[in-house]
Amino acid sequence: MNLSAATTPQQSPVSKTVREETETAETTSEVTKEASYETEGELTYTAEFENAAFAAQTKTEVIDKLEKVSIAGAEISGISDMVYTGEEITQNAEISVDGTILTEKTDYEVSYSDNTKVGLASVPFTGTGIYKDSIDASFRILFTDVADPEDFWYDYVYWLTDKGITTGWDDGTFRPNNNINRAAVVTFLW
Repeated sequence: MNLSAATTPQQSPVSKTVREETETAETTSEVTKEASYETEGELTYTAEFENAAFAAQTKTEVIDKLEKVSIAGAEISGISDMVYTGEEITQNAEISVDGTILTEKTDYEVSYSDNTKVGLASVPFTGTGIYKDSIDASFRILFTDVADPEDFWYDYVYWLTDKGITTGWDDGTFRPNNNINRAAVVTFLW
């Protein structure tokens, strides 16, 4: 028997008939839970088929929490130096973020400190609602008799005041034209 002469059976091609089916589905989506600044939301997709042999299918996706907008880089206008009145001094400030003017008590809270005596008053703004972070502003409360920046002593007086070296008189005056006695100089330097 000659092995090299042996024949290998021929392989015949396999033939299959495949029946293609197509199905039409109506797909809808619905927000089933609104996202907020505190919680994630949900979006549900539903596919319903014309052929009753196919069951409806649903898929749910998570909607990220809404991102609050920072006011840290906000523009603040309407704050200026004010003359001492003996009362609490506030400002009619306007704050805007990317051109949008914000509303006090809805978009931000404002508070004041050191705003009754001569010196530097602080005005911090804190974002609320859809806004976050904070931004600080300040203004100077001026002595009633040193309120004109053109006065010779204006810059010197407020340099001393800003450094905490002097606070002037309790009535909101500095009295730059008054004579000074030895006891006042000792108090001033001490």
